[in-house]
Amino acid sequence: MATAREQEGGLEATACYMLGAATGAVSEGHDYVKQGTGDGCSVDSCWKEYDGPDGIKRCAYGRGAELTLAIAGSAKAAKQFVAGEIARVGMKKLKNKVYDLAGLFSNSKEGIVEMAVGRNIARLALGPASDAESSPRWPRVRTEVSEDAELIAARLRKPGCPADLNRCF
Repeated sequence: MATAREQEGGLEATACYMLGAATGAVSEGHDYVKQGTGDGCSVDSCWKEYDGPDGIKRCAYGRGAELTLAIAGSAKAAKQFVAGEIARVGMKKLKNKVYDLAGLFSNSKEGIVEMAVGRNIARLALGPASDAESSPRWPRVRTEVSEDAELIAARLRKPGCPADLNRCF
């Protein structure tokens, strides 16, 4: 059940709550940071640290996730928006009954799922980060972003979610 503070946060609070529950692949690290981003939320964690030349702890390898939510005027409008994003980015369409329409983009560094679920639109992005490497990799990002997106979509399918956080669980 959401707290009164989370309930007042609208889509940002719902996104943070859903993201925290879905992203085990991110939250296993330490220095876990969750931050609202307006209509979404981002989560970052460091899995391996090192001491920088200035004596400050730095992150050698970390992971992050971002979930952005929107509510369209109709299910048709949500699907049209997502179809446009799939075409614009060149995403692969996902076939799963939990989504009305979804697309996936992934490479060795990031994974993104854009989805329409009823009137709801969601974009989930996962990616690695590093203060030591210019191009860190996340080997299973495609699988993990797909699995997390399915969990989020199942919650978005519940009547009243995401507008009312308590209806998402």
